[in-house]
Amino acid sequence: MSSTSAFKGRSAVVTGSTSGIGLAVATAFAKAGADVMLNGFGDPAEIETTRAALAAETGVRVLYSGADMAKPPRSPR
Repeated sequence: MSSTSAFKGRSAVVTGSTSGIGLAVATAFAKAGADVMLNGFGDPAEIETTRAALAAETGVRVLYSGADMAKPPRSPR
């Protein structure tokens, strides 16, 4: 486990975090102690492998949501 405590007790939702720069940002938050919500598109099996590996490496809670953040649900009026 290599996480520090700079963000312990905090959570980060990182859009586009199933690969590339977004995944690097999510990894940095996790290594700093934040629980992380991955978000993006891709192969579900690959995303689960990535999610589980990040959780195991850092010891923080890592979840995944495939929600399209560009289309948030409407609030009731």
